[in-house]
Formats: sequence, C-alpha cells, structure tokens
Amino acid sequence: MPAAGLVAAALLGFGVLGWYDRKGLHRIPAESKPEKTSVPA
Repeated sequence: MPAAGLVAAALLGFGVLGWYDRKGLHRIPAESKPEKTSVPA
C-alpha cells in the first residue's frame, strides 16, 4: 500500500506541475527588485 500511495502522490504532483506550466504560472515567483538591507554587511 505505501507504494500505491507514493505512485498516487507522484501522479498528482506531476499533474499539478503540468497544469501550472500550461497556465503559464511560475512555481517560484521572480523578485521584482531586490530588497535593500538596512544594515550593510
């Protein structure tokens, strides 16, 4: 049964991944501009 659960989770994950790619969504949004640090390193 654990193998069946792993296969089901992998299929669901790849399905959602493909859906995101088809819709043109980004999994990790790009930063619009880097944040300024208040204290220089």
